[in-house]
Amino acid sequence: MNYYPRYPAHYLAKTLHLTMLQDGAYTRLIDWYYTNERPVPHAQRYAIARCQSSAERKAVDEVLADFFEQRDDSWANSRIEDEIAKAAPKIAAAKANGAKGGRPRNQNPSVTHEEPNGFNSNNPLGFSEKPRAKAPQSPYPITKSEIEKPAGVTWEGEAGRAMRDAGCHTINQSNVDFLAARDEGVTAKELSDAVGDARSRGINGAGLFAYAIGIARTNHAKTATTVIAPLPRAGPQPVQGKTMTAIMALEGMKNGLDQTRTADGLPETAHARLGTTAGG
Repeated sequence: MNYYPRYPAHYLAKTLHLTMLQDGAYTRLIDWYYTNERPVPHAQRYAIARCQSSAERKAVDEVLADFFEQRDDSWANSRIEDEIAKAAPKIAAAKANGAKGGRPRNQNPSVTHEEPNGFNSNNPLGFSEKPRAKAPQSPYPITKSEIEKPAGVTWEGEAGRAMRDAGCHTINQSNVDFLAARDEGVTAKELSDAVGDARSRGINGAGLFAYAIGIARTNHAKTATTVIAPLPRAGPQPVQGKTMTAIMALEGMKNGLDQTRTADGLPETAHARLGTTAGG
């Protein structure tokens, strides 16, 4: 593709949280994506963005984690895939016309077309004579939540970045267990801690991602099932009725008798009435 629609307002809303390095990396990656009409190869991601330093390579990884989805050995973007699919028929038609020698010639040479000069011949000053069509708008509306908080920061991107910073460099944001962890409420911090835990156990390489997710989900489930007693309410406590007060008094008498029974099973008051002592 030699052209793709770029809507400045929508782009800004989605990338307000990016640094200058990250913004530059993102632009280079999407330009290459559109030009080649295929996902960004993982092994060539730094060369495609023309990275020269570790900071630039880190920016590329952060942008990929935020806006792209790793599929096998490449990084895909659903929005770009949609735009390429929509442009495909036009590109095919242009290629077909080119193979035929270009657009059809005018079949009526007696009809001439005046070259446009920007002004109507009856309106040399260029005043608008009729309302103009509205400028093209982004088909992807900007939501209120994107304006109120840093745009583009998804759970997947934040969690993927946290895991990568902790030492897990193979992230698959479409993994079913990864998405299940999201739905269960697992946080990026829990995933980061799980990566550290897994690495301390000697788990590294391709299996680290899945192992860490399993640890995070297990730990989160344990935390979620922990029952915390509610704190007492502030202010005056409710007044107990006479019936409840009597029941509590009887319970107290029963507990007192149970605690003062002697070795032979009789209460101390019974021994007092019999004039005996325990064991005597």
